[in-house]
Amino acid sequence: MGARKPSTANEFRLIGGRFRRRKLRFAEGSTARPTPGRVRETLFNWLAPHIEGLRVLDLFAGSGALGLEAWSRGAGQVTLIERDARLVRSIEQNIALLEPNTRDIVVHCALAEAYIPTQEQPVDLVFLDPPFDAHSHGKLCTLLELHRSITPGGWCYREMSAGREPDPLPQNWDVVRDKRAGNVRYQLIRVAP
Repeated sequence: MGARKPSTANEFRLIGGRFRRRKLRFAEGSTARPTPGRVRETLFNWLAPHIEGLRVLDLFAGSGALGLEAWSRGAGQVTLIERDARLVRSIEQNIALLEPNTRDIVVHCALAEAYIPTQEQPVDLVFLDPPFDAHSHGKLCTLLELHRSITPGGWCYREMSAGREPDPLPQNWDVVRDKRAGNVRYQLIRVAP
């Protein structure tokens, strides 16, 4: 009987940028659902002309896959928000593994809805990937718009269950890309300049 292969359920691999192909782990037993690799690849192909130097906010960081991928690909400042302290520790460990003592990426243990009003300056890109069917994208987008959390001309990425009809967006937000992959529907949205 051969050696048992360790579980990969709590692992993901960075796809591009300076940390390309690095395999990272996150807290076992969590409900985190990293954005699938092919979805991340498509998203970052869409963002490739824009990602360098962007200020990024990942509101439901989970495993940290989206925020860490943005950082790997050259985002200037990345802030990850996650309510589960175990996942926050995992993200911090992964950051330390990739680049100890960096100040380009930070993690906060907080609720997304509580963090948005405290955000000190707007960002250029927001990742909005809450647990499927647990949050209203419409309310979160309205909150981001109310607090001017995204710079004019900035971007918002939202991910949801493929079977779910997207919530309405604020008036000056436009879907520029809309795609499905398996049970995931994802959109790239532009905030009007």
